[in-house]
Amino acid sequence: MAARRGWTKKVLYLLGGLIALGLIVASYYWQGFWFWGAIGAVTSLVFTLLPERWLEDRALRREREATRRRVIAGFETLPVDEVSLEQAGVNRQIPDVSTDLYIERDATGAVAQHVSDARRVLLVGAPMTGKTRLALHVIKQRYPGWALLRPSRLDGDNAVVAAARDRADLSRTVLWLDEFHLFAHPDLPSALDWILATFPETVVVATLRAAERRSLREAPEGVKNPAVAALEWFDGHVLDGLAWSPAEQQRLQATDPEVAARVAQTGLPQFLAGGPELDAKWADATPDERAVLRMAIHWRRLGMLQHITREVIDQCAAVYLPPQHHTSCDPRVQGALDELVRPINETVAALQDMGDGYRVSDHLLDRDDVDSDFEPALMDAALAAATPDECFDCGYNAYYAERLDWTQAWLTKAADYDHPDAMYNLGVLHHEQGNTDKAIHWWTKAADHDHPDAMYNLGVLCYERGETKQAICWYKKASD
Repeated sequence: MAARRGWTKKVLYLLGGLIALGLIVASYYWQGFWFWGAIGAVTSLVFTLLPERWLEDRALRREREATRRRVIAGFETLPVDEVSLEQAGVNRQIPDVSTDLYIERDATGAVAQHVSDARRVLLVGAPMTGKTRLALHVIKQRYPGWALLRPSRLDGDNAVVAAARDRADLSRTVLWLDEFHLFAHPDLPSALDWILATFPETVVVATLRAAERRSLREAPEGVKNPAVAALEWFDGHVLDGLAWSPAEQQRLQATDPEVAARVAQTGLPQFLAGGPELDAKWADATPDERAVLRMAIHWRRLGMLQHITREVIDQCAAVYLPPQHHTSCDPRVQGALDELVRPINETVAALQDMGDGYRVSDHLLDRDDVDSDFEPALMDAALAAATPDECFDCGYNAYYAERLDWTQAWLTKAADYDHPDAMYNLGVLHHEQGNTDKAIHWWTKAADHDHPDAMYNLGVLCYERGETKQAICWYKKASD
């Protein structure tokens, strides 16, 4: 590339020199020597300076385009100004309303201030309150020439931690963490600190459902969840309770009175994402359809990131579907799935077929009238399919729901995969049950994996037993 640029400059310099020389020679034979001489000098100067500037601008444009399109930790970045709503994770809109419809939010200035001053912001709200759309609007305004990296944790890995570990180039990048709780990892806060310290032109934008944040903030005392520490990384830069204000409703009225009239009872985000239609779908669902939806909702509430498969649905159908004598479950499940995946209005469906399984809509996921009485058959199926991180997440959720039998099963499987936090939490669980020997066993295993809290707890136990020397040893290890 550099050699090609060098030849281009030489050719242009030669051309400029020949033209200038020709004009000067011509001025010798005709009158107006000074005039033609000046023209020759200017021409020579233009052909000397312009190629350099033109080639540098062209190279800069290519460099910026390459920066905007990279592969980081297995995920391709996208130019911020080209990111679509769907690529950003914005809930799909109903077809008879323009996808460009956007009403200026009261929190726009606050979001811009956080990303400008602290280079981080976390938006928290109920599903379809417009938090992701708001964040996208702000970064498109502020960082049109940057790249956007939206990693995923469905593969069981943490792309953010991997990017920091591999010292990936994250310059001029918006790190887009939609559904932030999915990226919880013990090393996430330190990875984010390294990224922001290394790349001054990088920002972190995250969104989180209010129900997820509530479960993390109300975490049971004693157990550890990396998502809690990750959440604390955003302290002071969290915009919570995003909802539509009267002023925003007035702006909608001025922009599109017809839409304003249609969403007066539901709110714009719910309307755009088909909230009323999904509520009607739930209300009108047959017993079989509602049973399949409950399965899909329970699957996600357990903490499973992977989609629920047809195989799992078939395994659990007998305990979820209402009993019908002399009727096979297979045709009933198929009939329910056919109806639930059918788009309600060409863009919204109660259950989305993701190719590798099914995903229930966020709107239905957070319905208060859906119980959380998970059937053991579903838990067993999830336990068999779960990744180590899913095992830990499900164990934490089970502990939060006071299902200690399931907690132990989930955490034990995660510990079998050498998950240090699972080992630590198993120690907490056994200690709470008065089984000190098992608590020591699991805390020792966690300490072998350099878990500082496990080391500290072992120090406390040693001190309580009068083993002061051993206690001091554990305390020192925990502080290192």
